[in-house]
Amino acid sequence: MHKLRILVADDSKMMLSAYQKILQTQNNLQVVALASDGEEAVKQAEATHPDVAILDIKMPKVNGLEAARKILANSPGTGIVIISAYDDTQYFVELLKYGSKGKAYILKSSMDDLDILLDAVEGVARGETILDPHLRERLPQTVLDQLESL
Repeated sequence: MHKLRILVADDSKMMLSAYQKILQTQNNLQVVALASDGEEAVKQAEATHPDVAILDIKMPKVNGLEAARKILANSPGTGIVIISAYDDTQYFVELLKYGSKGKAYILKSSMDDLDILLDAVEGVARGETILDPHLRERLPQTVLDQLESL
């Protein structure tokens, strides 16, 4: 069985450790790299070629969206999961500028249900586009229809 190779980047050591522990409980996932800022995430992605990169949106040196852009420039097939405390749909729209397939935007406030993170990781690896349920409620129906057609 192929394990999905995961890179995790967050400037909080506690969150980095928590994500790693959660992901390593799954038989189909393998954390191959950890990074504490966006610049390090880009370097780690170049070195490890992960299937999925989980990126905090606000990190030192390079933010999560810019790190996603740089990772995708080098490895277009990498799935991207952005985790954010910011419930602004504009960040999700910005993420989609780098292509819609294999992208997720999840709110930290939704992470009390660990399945949301695990589903997002597996979904982006399959090429799905995933938006946090709380943000989906706020998007106009025309945007939701466009997402469904991706």
